[in-house]
Amino acid sequence: MKGTAYFLSILAVVAVFLCSCEKNGGKGSDGGDTDKAGQYIEFEGVRTDIAGTFFEPAGDDYAIICVTPSGDVSSYEELVNGSQASYIWIMFNTSYALDVEFGIDQDFEIGGYNADTGNAFTWDGETYTESLLSGTYRISFDSDASTCRVTLNLLFTTGEELYVDAEVSTEEEVEIYENHITINNEVSPVRAVFCDDTDTDGTFSIYLTSAAIDYFEEIGEARSYVGITIDKDCLGREINISSSENRYEIGYYDNFSNTAKTASSEELSVFASGTFTVSENGEGGYGVSVDAVLPGTAISVRYDGPAKSVMESPGPAANEFTFSGGSPVAIMSAVLDRNGSIDGTWELYLSPVPGCTGIEQMNGNFVHISAWDYCFDGDIYGFSQHRGEGFYVEYGDTVWSSVLDSEDSSTGTLEAVIDGNTISVDFYNLSDGTDTLEGHYAGPVTIIEEGQI
Repeated sequence: MKGTAYFLSILAVVAVFLCSCEKNGGKGSDGGDTDKAGQYIEFEGVRTDIAGTFFEPAGDDYAIICVTPSGDVSSYEELVNGSQASYIWIMFNTSYALDVEFGIDQDFEIGGYNADTGNAFTWDGETYTESLLSGTYRISFDSDASTCRVTLNLLFTTGEELYVDAEVSTEEEVEIYENHITINNEVSPVRAVFCDDTDTDGTFSIYLTSAAIDYFEEIGEARSYVGITIDKDCLGREINISSSENRYEIGYYDNFSNTAKTASSEELSVFASGTFTVSENGEGGYGVSVDAVLPGTAISVRYDGPAKSVMESPGPAANEFTFSGGSPVAIMSAVLDRNGSIDGTWELYLSPVPGCTGIEQMNGNFVHISAWDYCFDGDIYGFSQHRGEGFYVEYGDTVWSSVLDSEDSSTGTLEAVIDGNTISVDFYNLSDGTDTLEGHYAGPVTIIEEGQI
């Protein structure tokens, strides 16, 4: 019933939008063209002018386009905070502004407000999906990012169709992603690029991924990436994948499925074809163009920009923790109590008190991590994967717990490994909705074995 009511609220907002357009002097029609292309909404074949459009940044890489039939609103803030105008808004990830059509399940939200009824709705790609059968959107910026255009198509389960075509002046600085990777018609922006020209065999390698990572050592955490290796003297030369004339290797690596689709001059394949070019762009960066088919995978890459060296690294993290955004607290001592190993739980205590070899010396000033012994094997363990297992972290009076249905049920991630009498531990994303905790420690640890006091 709630989904049905929600669906009706969408249609109600659209209907009042159209009525408001006519009341505000817009051109309702039976589907004919409007005077101003790119400024209309169409519902069930009825096309009506948009009188006001607004662009609003919404955090890193996100923006909102808001359209209204009212010509009496001068700003986004006025529209959504107290005006008596109906409106529809679309929030999107600006990295998808590639003038390519995407499904509405990809970083997209739509909402609206019905001024006549006071009702509002939001659809985020997951909520009440039974109301929408399908949908697509396309977003693009002009060359200087001063204008943004969005087109939207929604098909509801009852057969009604909604179409929005809007152009809006950004009046804000917007980061445009012209570089992209296309895998089997699925487009994503290039967010990180790394290069390696240190090989002694005369080769050059470049790696591109849509993951927002900072260092090459993190590329294993990316959803996927494209890697290319060529002879340095082939920079700027188009390489034919079907030929062994030039030494090369190109691959698409999917870390989630642990698969790789590759082609190389040493192992030519009848299932691989196409061309690619890697060149220096004259500005200290590189240009990459790929149009190829690897076994079962079509790949297209367009990139022109800088590349970080694969040798760059973040350096060692500081031994410290931060509670709820406060000042970092140095970790000076670590004690691991394995007395609980009989029931499979270990207790790790990290304290700013130096020289502690026992818990009592910490005087209650510590971060306490209680987890199953297998959680100290170097893998990543999250609360969401271990609900109900008594996995928790505490600091002072705050407890972050994985226990299902507990009042203290929280989010959190632990990564820890023991090597002799040293330990490396990272804990992050700990939140109970109010307080947060994150930290790192790598160094000596006092281990209390079973039977010790």
